[in-house]
Amino acid sequence: MLDFARPRVIQTHAAPTYGRFVVEPLDPGYGTTLGNALRRILLRSLPGAAITRVRIAGVWHEFSTIEGVREDVTEIVLNLKGIRLRAITEFREARATLFAQGEGVVRAGDVDWPAEVEVVNPDHVIATLDNDQARLEMDLWIGRGRGYLPAEAQEIRSIGEIPIDAIFTPILKVNYVVEHTRVGGATDYDRLIMEIVTDGTVDPAKALVEAARILVQHAKWIAEFDSEAAEQPAEEWTPAQVDDTRLLSEIGLSQRVLNALRARGIERVSQVLAMRPDQLLGIRNFGPRALQELRERLQENGYTEGPLFTGAVPEVGVGAGEGEED
Repeated sequence: MLDFARPRVIQTHAAPTYGRFVVEPLDPGYGTTLGNALRRILLRSLPGAAITRVRIAGVWHEFSTIEGVREDVTEIVLNLKGIRLRAITEFREARATLFAQGEGVVRAGDVDWPAEVEVVNPDHVIATLDNDQARLEMDLWIGRGRGYLPAEAQEIRSIGEIPIDAIFTPILKVNYVVEHTRVGGATDYDRLIMEIVTDGTVDPAKALVEAARILVQHAKWIAEFDSEAAEQPAEEWTPAQVDDTRLLSEIGLSQRVLNALRARGIERVSQVLAMRPDQLLGIRNFGPRALQELRERLQENGYTEGPLFTGAVPEVGVGAGEGEED
């Protein structure tokens, strides 16, 4: 096998939220190949923590106002989205509380945060109380995830809870440029320059290393593919092979798909992985589009085998898909 050029990685600029990295020399074409892959992983696949829902005392929906509070509830929810949290330990969900009374500005640092997280922008404004009688009391739920989870995909567990668009990714911006560099007499080698901007919850260099590890792990799975083993009969799939008790709402399904599954008492990942496509398509309001979405969300979470993934998704309007509501 012909040898590839061994690149060096140099960090030319370093700051708490900004890093500039130069990777060279790379064989022709590999600058774009690696730059694009790393950029997508950085923006989509790094884990983080974010507020997923809130319950405010005396408020039943997000289109309300609070007496003595300058901002309406919609603006308060938008302000909560701007709070950046660093996960200290592994957790599925944590809860924070806020109680503020009297005239003044309420900031992220005023929240009683759990031990599982640390707020990195404590001066971030949540709301403004206009008088001494004004009062703001709320419960905040914090989750961990990757990328972005829209509010409509959040699970509401009690009346009065308001879902929030959860921005889990700690990366704000990634840019890369590919230039030519010289190796000996050849001038067509690539120099990859990457700029990474974070929200302060992760160091840019550590983010780049983690993104590279994710890329290597996926490449390793492909490299370990054995064509001879693939020709052998696959093991019989049984529900016992899956022990994922996560709620389906945690993997990013749309509310339409969640509602159709909940109507049949299906709420967890392990339940759908043990079902066949024809069983799911027999559910009212669950058609081919819903099946395709379910498969895609599961594949993003590492599931590619089992009864659910047998056969192609039927075309919309054919068979069981005719009853799906769009």
